[in-house]
Amino acid sequence: MLYPMISQIHTRRDVESTFNRQVVVCIPSQTDCPVCGWDEFTQSGKDVACTTCNGTGKVTTWRKSRVSVRVMWVDEAAPRFGLVTSGDIGDVWLSAATVHKKLFEKVEETDNAYILVDNQTVKPTSVMYNEVQGRTSVDIRCKIIKLQIS
Repeated sequence: MLYPMISQIHTRRDVESTFNRQVVVCIPSQTDCPVCGWDEFTQSGKDVACTTCNGTGKVTTWRKSRVSVRVMWVDEAAPRFGLVTSGDIGDVWLSAATVHKKLFEKVEETDNAYILVDNQTVKPTSVMYNEVQGRTSVDIRCKIIKLQIS
C-alpha cells in the first residue's frame, strides 16, 4: 500500500525532530542568607534591606546540568494510530539514558525546578522507564510552565 506523499513528508519530519538534542536541567536549592540570616519565628529575613537576599532571608543557588535527550513535541491535533498511551500526554516527551532517571525525578518533585527545551521551560509530569526486553531508556512527559520570578 502506498501512502500519500504528504504523509511521508510528515513522518520524515517527525523522525528528524527526534534526534538527540541537549536540554538544560535546572534545580534550585535554598540556604539561609549568610549576611542577614533567616528568622524562624517570622519565616522571613532578619534584614529587609539586605542586598544579598533582597530581604527574603534565603539565597537560591541553581544546579544546572546538560543532558542529551530525544525530544518530541506533542501535536494534539495530529491523528494517532496504534496504541494510545495512558495518563497525561503533556506538551513534550523526552527520552533519555536510564542513568538520568533520578535527575529527572528530582526536577519533578522539586518546587521551581524546570527543564529548558528549545527555549521553552517545561516541568515533568511523569518519569518512567521504557522497557523493550529490559530497561532501554527513561521517558519523561512534560508540560510547558511559566516561571515565577521572585
